Amino acid sequence: MRKRSRMGALALSALLAIPNGVFAEGYDLRVEPTCTEWGYIEHHEDEYDRIVMTSLPPLGHSFSDWVSDEARSEQQRACQVCGYTESRHYVSETVQRIPWIKLYGSLEGINKKVKVTVDCEFGSQTINFSTKAVMTTQGHSTLYYNKLNYTLRLYDDPTRDIKHRVIFPGWQEEHKYILKANMYDPSQVRNVVGCRIWRSILETRPNLPERLAGLPTLGTVDGFPVSLWLNDEFMGLYTLNLHKDNDLFGMKTDEKVALTICNARTSDEALFLVPPRLSEDGLDDWETEFSGLKDRSWINESFADFVAFLNGSDDAAFKESLPAYLDVDAAIDYLIFLYALGLRNSGAKDLILLNYGTIWIPAAFDMDEAFGRLNDGSGYLNPSTDFLPAELQEGWRSGTDSVLWDRLLQNYRPEIKARYQALRQGPLTAEALRTQVQAFADQIPELLYRWDQELYPDRPFTYEESIQQIDQWIEDRLPVLDQVIGGF
Repeated sequence: MRKRSRMGALALSALLAIPNGVFAEGYDLRVEPTCTEWGYIEHHEDEYDRIVMTSLPPLGHSFSDWVSDEARSEQQRACQVCGYTESRHYVSETVQRIPWIKLYGSLEGINKKVKVTVDCEFGSQTINFSTKAVMTTQGHSTLYYNKLNYTLRLYDDPTRDIKHRVIFPGWQEEHKYILKANMYDPSQVRNVVGCRIWRSILETRPNLPERLAGLPTLGTVDGFPVSLWLNDEFMGLYTLNLHKDNDLFGMKTDEKVALTICNARTSDEALFLVPPRLSEDGLDDWETEFSGLKDRSWINESFADFVAFLNGSDDAAFKESLPAYLDVDAAIDYLIFLYALGLRNSGAKDLILLNYGTIWIPAAFDMDEAFGRLNDGSGYLNPSTDFLPAELQEGWRSGTDSVLWDRLLQNYRPEIKARYQALRQGPLTAEALRTQVQAFADQIPELLYRWDQELYPDRPFTYEESIQQIDQWIEDRLPVLDQVIGGF
């Protein structure tokens, strides 16, 4: 209950010409609410001016239908009471140049362990469907970004008993995908194009393992740009990527296979200085993401033997016996790939090691730092001077601090040089790299680039600057590598 001062009551009573300077018993003062502001009723109960206040909530806007502006891909509507207008983006013909994903529901509370279920609509020029989607956040350091990655699992029923499987062109059938935000790569290019460049290298490898050769993407992540919407509000540009799991690498249960990944950058375990602890929950430096057998002891033993060999063998034994532990051709391709794209941290973190029951096979995965981008998104490596192999007083060093890559460089320079020169005639020509980059970027309407930039304005670089930097990296990096690796 709110009390009015006696002076205020007398002033109001005089204004209303109420006798004796007091309110008449039961008199009400009513202030009507508007679309956005509260109103109230003051009920004066007796001659002592006791007042009962009743709040009247805002009425809310009474909007007209949305009116579309195709040229701007925007819709507007106006309140028919107060004239207030609001606008929103919508999936116009321009936006439909790339696929779109519409989510309906709430993502409140979502994290890596808390799942949310939403309605999901996928649309493109060739594929359209509606499903239920179960979502969690995805990634590690990216969980602190304003623009989040999501894992997307598709189902045909609310109880999640029936998986909704899709075959996108060039991919195998799947129901689980990654919505990749690419927060600090506004061009959206680096991750997917980096993976495609890795696949183009695999396509030229003479001794590609049969298990990889028989897969649609050769065991590499792929993706395509999409616009993402939540309750018809634009959430940003994303890429819809294949999920890095056993299906991607053609691994099944009840067979002796393993998928491991390094989660650290500079620890002794990440750099192969000591035997790793292979966790199953991502809490240790190395994680076993998939094992075909319930008994995982063989994985630990195989990995420990490999690390012991790296640290205990002399150069002659290393050169002779490394193929018994590691796919050397894959390792050479991987090291060259790191140098070409400036993936300095991938000598350890995000390194995938596959095992189909015999030896370990390096595979590339996370390309957020492709073309020399720093891992915090604040800048770029210098393509002419940073992250290059170097001959020091103690011998050749890879620039990764890793025992594996240092020893490979020390003992396999002729093979690395020959393979590099072959790749420079194919997938690592400047023209081939630029073609991959430009073909991907050209899919995305400039309008969507601008919307995404407006939605996340705190990034240090624009999409134009990001694409220009990639082009400059290609121009400056390859001649330096020609000189350094060509001089082995």
